[in-house]
Amino acid sequence: MKTQPRQFSFKSRHNSEVREDWDERKRRVEEGLPRTISFRNRRGDSKKAARKAMVRTFIIGALLVYVTYRMIIWAETTEWGSMLEFIRDNG
Repeated sequence: MKTQPRQFSFKSRHNSEVREDWDERKRRVEEGLPRTISFRNRRGDSKKAARKAMVRTFIIGALLVYVTYRMIIWAETTEWGSMLEFIRDNG
């Protein structure tokens, strides 16, 4: 039978060996970064992307309206037309 309670021992991952490696990697990354960042191109790109999305939405909407129009014309010229007239007259 054990007389001592269980003990928790935490072993940190951040010891001196890991810290030296981390500092070296951080230094290499910082050397590779550009010193100036331009946001001007990003704004232009986002406006261009928004414009393309708006045109794409308009084209899809127009296509859906046209398809709906053609479906209505088709329904009126086939046997569905007489059924629709019956529903309209008696509904």
